[in-house]
Amino acid sequence: MNAPSHATPFHKLLVANRGEIALRVMRSARALGLRTVAVYSTVDAGARHVLEADQAVCIGE
Repeated sequence: MNAPSHATPFHKLLVANRGEIALRVMRSARALGLRTVAVYSTVDAGARHVLEADQAVCIGE
């Protein structure tokens, strides 16, 4: 099924994962010209996927 012709392209990708998988997704997204957003808990505040994302949002403990 084709996307409707009025579909709005997106420019940012939410990566709701962590660790190496998140880093791989972020690298691929950047190669496609997308900005990345990581969501994280307070425990993961200093994690690499959080630091490497273009934007990071804390979702609590």
